[in-house]
Order: sequence, then C-alpha cells, then structure tokens
Amino acid sequence: MKTKVITRVSCAVTVLLIALLLIPLSVGYKSYADSPKGTEPPFILGNMNYYGSNPETVRMYQLEDGTYQKPEREYWTFLGWAETTAGAVIPENQLVPGNTYYARWMKDAYYFYVQGVQVTKNNYGDILGNGTVSFDPLTCTLTLNNATINVSYIESWSEAGAIDIDDDLEGLNVVLKGPNKIVQTTDFDCSSIYGFVDWCSGGLNISGDGTLDITMATTGSNSSYYGMYLDYDTTISGVKIKSTVGPGVSSYIRGVYCDDDLILKNGASLIADTTGSRTDESDIAAVYVDENLYVDSTSYLECTSTRFALNPDWIVEDTIALGALVNTEPTAAGAKPWDKSTGIYTYKYVRIPQVHNHTWDAGKVTKPATTTSDGVKTYTCKLCDETKTEAIPKTGGSDGTAFGPGASAQAAEAAILALTNDKDPKGTVFGVLQLKASKTTKNSIKLTWKKAKGAKKYIIYSNACGNGKKYQKLQTTTKTSVTIKKVAGKKLAKGKYYKFLMVAVDASGKVVSTSKTVHAATAGSKVGNPTKITTKAKKNKVMVKVKKTFKLAAKQAGKKIKKHRAVSYESSNPAVATVTAKGVIKGVKKGKCKVYAYAQNGVCAVIKVTVK
Repeated sequence: MKTKVITRVSCAVTVLLIALLLIPLSVGYKSYADSPKGTEPPFILGNMNYYGSNPETVRMYQLEDGTYQKPEREYWTFLGWAETTAGAVIPENQLVPGNTYYARWMKDAYYFYVQGVQVTKNNYGDILGNGTVSFDPLTCTLTLNNATINVSYIESWSEAGAIDIDDDLEGLNVVLKGPNKIVQTTDFDCSSIYGFVDWCSGGLNISGDGTLDITMATTGSNSSYYGMYLDYDTTISGVKIKSTVGPGVSSYIRGVYCDDDLILKNGASLIADTTGSRTDESDIAAVYVDENLYVDSTSYLECTSTRFALNPDWIVEDTIALGALVNTEPTAAGAKPWDKSTGIYTYKYVRIPQVHNHTWDAGKVTKPATTTSDGVKTYTCKLCDETKTEAIPKTGGSDGTAFGPGASAQAAEAAILALTNDKDPKGTVFGVLQLKASKTTKNSIKLTWKKAKGAKKYIIYSNACGNGKKYQKLQTTTKTSVTIKKVAGKKLAKGKYYKFLMVAVDASGKVVSTSKTVHAATAGSKVGNPTKITTKAKKNKVMVKVKKTFKLAAKQAGKKIKKHRAVSYESSNPAVATVTAKGVIKGVKKGKCKVYAYAQNGVCAVIKVTVK
C-alpha cells in the first residue's frame, strides 16, 4: 500500500513540475502550440548592456501583444532596444527575432545638480522649469539655452556650485545656445565653491553656437574657489567661454582648472581673469592645466591674473608654432609665460593666432529694421571679438508702409496676418491688380486680376468677413485667376461673405503691389454682390479743366447687397487729376489718367480723364 501511495505522489509531483515548466509559455508568451512544431516562441537576444564592457545576454521572448519582454534594473528605467551599445532605440515592431539588441537605460537620478536641483528622470527635459536647461541621458548631453544659473548650496555635498557633476556619468557633452551665464553673488559657509565642476571620468566636450559667461564675485573665505573645475580631458570647440573669479580669500583661486588635457579648437575662445582676486594670496591662476594644453590656429586664449596667468604642465610644441605667444607684462626678461621652473609669475598671457583671418559668427540683429528705417546686424570675430556691421534694409515700401512697392513680402504677410478688421490697410491700391470676384456659386468664388508688371507670383490671404476674423494665407499662384473652394481650412458655405487680399511679389521677394480688400458672398441665400458700376460720365469719359471738378456720383447695381464698403474711387495719376472719397474729380495739370470707381467685390468702372 505504501508503494502505491508513493507512486501516486511521485506522479502528482511530476505533473506539477511539468505544469510549472509550461507556465512561462502559456501566460504572457506565445505558446509552443502557436509555433511550428519543435520550435520555441519568437525571441531576441537581449544584451543587458549594463556597463558596456560587461555584456550579459538573455533570451527575451515575444509577448502575445507582439512586444518583447522588458528587462529590469534597479535605479534605472528601460528605454528600449538598439543595434549598438549607444545606438538609437528601435521601435519594437521593427525588431527581428533571433537578432541581438542592446538595452538602452535611463538612470532615474544622477549625482548631478543644476542650481541646487538634482537631475532626475522627472526633470530631464526642463531641469529648472523655465525651458533653459535640459539633459538627454541617451547622449549624455546637457543643453544650456539662454540660461542664467546661480551658484547654490548643495547640502548633501557640503559645497556650492551652479553646475555640479559627479563621476557617475561616463563623459558629458555640453551644448551652448545663445548667451548663457553662471553667477555667484552670495557667500556660502562651505569649503569649496564652483561655477562649473565636472568629475566625469569620460571627459567633457563643450560645443554649440552660444557663449558661457561665468562670474564668481564674493569675499567669502573658502579653501577652493573655482570658475571651472575640470577633472578629465576637456575639449572646447567653437564656443566662447569667459570665467571671471574674485575677489575671494581662498587658498586656491582658479579661473579655469583642468586636471588633464585642455583642448581649444575650431574657433574656440577662452578668457580667464582673476585680477579681481586679493593680491596677498599666492596660489592664484587664471588658467591652470595639470597636463597638456592644446590651442589650434583658429582659437583664442587670454589669461589675466595677479599671480599666474597661465600655468600648464606643458604646452604642445605644435601649439606654440601655430601662433604668437605674447607675454604682455613679464616680470623678468626672457621669462616664458608657461615656465614654472623660474618661480616667476606672469601677469598676463595672450595667444593670438599667427594667421588671423577674421572668423565671423552668424551675426546678431542689434537694431531691427522697421517699415520706415534700416536696421543693423552686428558680426563678431570668434577669435578676437572685433565687430563689423551691415545694414538691414527697411521692410517697408516706397510709401513707408508694409504694402507699398519695395516692401518685403515677409513684412506684408506679417502685417496682413495681424489685421483684426475688414478695412483696407493703408498702402493698398486698386488700379494695379484690380482684384475682383468675377463669379460666385454656392460653394465657390472665382477671383480674377490684372497681371502686374514685374510680378512673378501672387499671394492670396483670406477668411470669412467680420471683425476679429484674422486673415490666413490661402495660396500662392503665378496665374491671373483662381477658384476658391476652401477658406481657413473650411469649405465655403452658401450665402456667406468672405474677404480677400492679394500681394504681387517680384523675383527678389519684394512687393510690387497689394490689392484693396475684396468682399464677396457665395450664392444661395439672402445676400448678394454688386454686378455693375454706373456713373454720370458719358461713355466713361470725362474732360475737365485745371482746378475744375466733375462729380461722378457712382451707383452700383445688384440685389441683396450687404454693405461692407461704399463705392470707392482711385486715380491712376493724382499729379494729373485727383478724386475724392465722394467721387469728385479735380483737374491738377494738363494730361490724361484713369479714375476707378470700384465696389466691395472688385467690380469697377474705368473712367478716362483728360485735363485741359
């Protein structure tokens, strides 16, 4: 009997073990039954990529929703799979079963502070909450975009810093955009104060198209006082950095300290100044480099100090040969500015490239152009800070408006898009384009116009009529007619008024002419459009003497017209004959011209005027 019991128990255990082995394949993953006979469910080989050089590869099976298992790592968030250890994350539907992919991780928090705020996964995109500082953990890139960062106390480290980075990052890229500042104006009761400190074991790369201005200015007594403290190789490429430190009464005062190689290249500029420091402190240096200093022929280095200006372990010979080394205030004849063995201090060191062709930056608008006056754009040399200026042509036309001949198309567009009413903007004219709604249906409006001399394209703006209805750009064409079926992204509705403005532009992007506003209604309701203009001028001809007048008394034909604008008038040559808003023509001097009497939809009568 005992044997039978044992047999039954053994069978039960066997069944249980088999069931447990099948659980991972039946809960969550595709089962063997769903796969070809004798094969496993689809999987990828997931390299955990914990430390880059210490791979751990496991099978990550495909789940029933088509995704793959996701690995876990304490204090890290899994971002996805990549083809290389530092590659871009691949969408899961593009992963190929059987291939090996590398896990990409985002650390939940770093020993990394900006203005006293720890950098974590909750604030990577906007560390300070004002859009000026962000961090990309995948590329280890810190971006400063017009940022102002104050030196703040970091309680857990018992030190103060603006940007303080510990060694849990394997290398850091810093991208500068626009003018950035690090400022320290408060004393702190701690041993060390830093503007920017980087302990990254993989080194530091600073690049971009911006600048960084570090100003450390307190009188507190601290053992260490640094504008920049750089623990490993640091490359500064194409950007300007200025570090001013002082007064302070610290044992160590450095504008820039680099414990490894310091490299300036691609038009980089580094200016360090510790002349504001107290003169009774001996261990002061504007730039202190513990290893090699490299400065290429396009870059600029200036160091000014009450003690050591430049104090590197070695300046690479190629660097010296590329430019002139200028020691502006040597304390002994023949003393090299980098020679520590003499024990002689150097007060100022400047390196100016031997071949100095100005390398201008992209320029900055220092005075914006207006419709009536030119602006100014200022360029600065990346090497020596010399500047040059150029005029930015005024945006307005010959009439001083954004709509007249010669205005920029951009200025005209900006002015049109800013309009909040249905009135004719100053600077628009009728006679050049004679824009009109020549045909309307329930869901379309056909616009036609005259070809303007010198115009290469015509830009149409539109919206429904009504104050507050801002114009939107409708389309650009080279033709002289177009049928409109949509306005502001919506199909035209029947029996509704719409407004149109047109800008004729030449090949250089300048305005040739801007039309008057056209108000036109679609068909099919209780509103309509003018169909014809009549005047008292017989056969649309008027003969008038100088200083004499003739009243046109124009009338418009049409039914159900909802008034947006009365019949208006315009003279093609006011030097020959003028016309008032009430249609009174007055001779000015002998000659011929035309007077247009036009309705709100552009229908017009053209009167030939002769002045005797």
